[in-house]
Amino acid sequence: MRYAKAKSTAETILSFAILLALAAIAAAVLVAQGQFDEQIASYPTGEPSGESGQSRSRVDRLWGIELVGEGSDRGIFKTFDSDTLSDLINGKAETYFQAGFKKLHYTRMLVDVGSKVVSGSIYIYEMSSPEAAFSVYSTQRRPGSQPVDLGDSAYQAQNLLAFVHGQFYVELVCDSNEKPALDQWMQGVMSSATSFVNHYQVDEGALAELAMFPADGLIPNSQALAMRDAFSFDKLDKVFTAGYRIAGAQATAFISVRESPDDAAELASAYADFLTGLTGEKAWPVEGLDGAVLIDVFGEYEVIFSDGDTLAGVHAAADKQTAEKLARRLAEGFSKGADQ
Repeated sequence: MRYAKAKSTAETILSFAILLALAAIAAAVLVAQGQFDEQIASYPTGEPSGESGQSRSRVDRLWGIELVGEGSDRGIFKTFDSDTLSDLINGKAETYFQAGFKKLHYTRMLVDVGSKVVSGSIYIYEMSSPEAAFSVYSTQRRPGSQPVDLGDSAYQAQNLLAFVHGQFYVELVCDSNEKPALDQWMQGVMSSATSFVNHYQVDEGALAELAMFPADGLIPNSQALAMRDAFSFDKLDKVFTAGYRIAGAQATAFISVRESPDDAAELASAYADFLTGLTGEKAWPVEGLDGAVLIDVFGEYEVIFSDGDTLAGVHAAADKQTAEKLARRLAEGFSKGADQ
């Protein structure tokens, strides 16, 4: 059985940068043979006044800033906050609230694919942090998705292109599943997505935990992040996970960087106590891995250890050998990283 897994100047500058980025994606959409649904969004056709020598693309972005207003119904993007998000995505809003939701910027898009015009939607979720954005990205990920080279993480699944870039989780959703219209629509929106990524600079050090997972045996596109209550343990938060396949058996590796080595060690001990109390099983030492424990959890195996300020281990391994092998592989990766 699997057990469930005031405003400062800096804020003003960040808000301005976000508006620039939103305007950039809007301008790129227009270039990509697309046009916005006039019932939901509008874009000015007149030439705005500006400083002499100002580039047209720069003017477009400035006009975009004027139109993207808080709660604006006439702008390129309509903004939803925590009070209004359920009006648009009723039934899913709680997922975003729990992760750390700030705003949603939404618009409709039409792309001319030759024989007809195909419609779709753009959802730009502005979250509280890159971790929050990646968390909802991994939670919402569809089965059968294919990785895409875009932003921090991206995939396409049928009519959806989804990606994470810094604190933003973005969904581009085509209304049609029929080819070739779907493929042509995706080609059109890729230019706007790429423009968004290029125009909005983010902290390259964010989500560093993803690079800590060893590549050997890693199941592609399986990385995820639980912001709270990981593996049904209320003290286990901000836990990155990744799926592995080793000699035909599957298991999940997990990593959580804590505030200090003491914090990591204490949390490892508390999680082990939680599991032994739940199952009545004993925690066994893992040979060759100091401080690690192995616990039989209703026929699946858990390994828990800490390494410096990092809590790590293996969750729901099919057998003892797989759990121990993956745990050693994790620990070896930490050691190599420390030596570099």
